[in-house]
Amino acid sequence: MASLGTDDEAAGEPPSPEMIAAVRKAEREGPVSPLVPTSTLDASRPYRLYGAIGLAIILAAVALWGSFA
Repeated sequence: MASLGTDDEAAGEPPSPEMIAAVRKAEREGPVSPLVPTSTLDASRPYRLYGAIGLAIILAAVALWGSFA
């Protein structure tokens, strides 16, 4: 079942009222698995933090190196 506003509707064939009701109900129920991208579980958060810290260290090292040149 596609989200409203995609596929059939884009092809010029509007969905039936029953299909609209079923899709709206399914969308209100929320994610069915923690692997859904809209889930609140964000496993990449620590990696982003480590990346930001690493980038800050590299930029500080380059700035320090540039100040001695």
